[in-house]
Amino acid sequence: MDNNRDIKSLWAAYHQNGNIQAFNCLINHYMPIVISTARRIHRRTGLGSLGDLVDAGIWILWGSIEIYRMPQTTEFTKYARRKIRGEMIDAVKKGAAPMHHESC
Repeated sequence: MDNNRDIKSLWAAYHQNGNIQAFNCLINHYMPIVISTARRIHRRTGLGSLGDLVDAGIWILWGSIEIYRMPQTTEFTKYARRKIRGEMIDAVKKGAAPMHHESC
């Protein structure tokens, strides 16, 4: 799924038809953002476990995909990076991994 047109098709299939397979493909496509963000935060803070940060990041990604609508001025990758990083940092400061959103 490296082709931008394929990603846009996945977004359309998920948001227009609720296609679960498209949703799963979107999760898999953006998963490297979760992993790299969790590694960076874990390495910099030393707090919490990497696994907990990744788990939390998956929930954050899930919720982000659910609420994001294309087209928007902000590309999803940039939006997701900021959202995942921000919520993970907030969780580290509070001493707990972020939990999934009620809407999930």
